[in-house]
Amino acid sequence: MESRRASVFLLNKLDLPSMLLPKLEPPLGASQFTGREDVWRLCANYLEYIVPFQNRRWHPISEHIYGVIEASKGSLDAKALNLGVAVEGVAMFAFEHLACASASLKAEFPDLLKHVSSWEGFRRDDSEASSLLRRVNGLLGALLRPSVNEIFKILLAQGSISKDEVVAWKQLRHPRAHGKLSDSAELEGSLWAAGKVTVLLYKLIFTAVGYSGPYIDYGAKGWPTRQHS
Repeated sequence: MESRRASVFLLNKLDLPSMLLPKLEPPLGASQFTGREDVWRLCANYLEYIVPFQNRRWHPISEHIYGVIEASKGSLDAKALNLGVAVEGVAMFAFEHLACASASLKAEFPDLLKHVSSWEGFRRDDSEASSLLRRVNGLLGALLRPSVNEIFKILLAQGSISKDEVVAWKQLRHPRAHGKLSDSAELEGSLWAAGKVTVLLYKLIFTAVGYSGPYIDYGAKGWPTRQHS
């Protein structure tokens, strides 16, 4: 960047009670930054990715990460819900282009709406028919919008993420998005699911910013180091 300078400050320890500290595991482990070439490479890739974004105060991916960090100070359910939302948000922001409708479908879409609207049932001059037509048009409009599940299918085929991580995301996010909280019998399963979804979030970010290298698999026993490529 010509004639521009930026400073990056890394805060490695917070002087707060342990109960108020974030409980989001770092992507490359908790060892010191000194001598960690992979840590600095990930930082460089991430900064290079977000710096061109000038539309808002924070980059959307940074906002999602911050949201999970803040939620992780609270309950497991709060962390789980925010993890689920962050995964979907990052996937849609960074990879929406992978699952967009084709130009030919977009060009033909008005004809589809016109054909559906010609159904005799929609010709009734009453509010019920008008309301139903609006709802049908809204459902059909979703065909042009990429879905996170379509994005996951493409990333799975590329080997960027794993099926187990996607399954854990569905198990973690969907019940909590509808108000269902964990009970004591589900605690261990929820903890492992949160670990897998944490890895899914990190893999999405790795792929978006072009990072390849080691990471910690928090969804596996012993938290082994694996390679992302």
